[in-house]
Amino acid sequence: MAPLSTIGDTDKTGTKMTFKPDTSIFTATDFQYDILASRLRELSFLNAGFLISLTDERDGGRQEVFEYRGASASFVEHLNKAKEPVHDKVVSIVGEHLIEGGAAPVAIELALQWNASYQEQIFCYTNNVPTRTGVRT
Repeated sequence: MAPLSTIGDTDKTGTKMTFKPDTSIFTATDFQYDILASRLRELSFLNAGFLISLTDERDGGRQEVFEYRGASASFVEHLNKAKEPVHDKVVSIVGEHLIEGGAAPVAIELALQWNASYQEQIFCYTNNVPTRTGVRT
């Protein structure tokens, strides 16, 4: 509507995004809250320290705030909260590696915890995008 302009001073930081689909562009405009909440929760885990707020403004709508400071280790704790962990603490490894010719180091974060269930859960992400079958080379 207009170029970016200063409207005053503040001590707040961050970005606020609001999405209301235009029915002249989108054919489906009825969103499922639980699907959005699940994805925004994931993003909050993957971006430690981000505060993400989801508000459903429809009648009877819900609101949740997602903020996890422990990154992937907090994600693993969340996944195992209804399970019986084999060991108390989540194993967490964070590292960077500079690839020859690369402009910036590649950051890698890994968190794991065994539990007493018989089914494994493996979640892989690249740049906050889930890669359901893992990383392919």
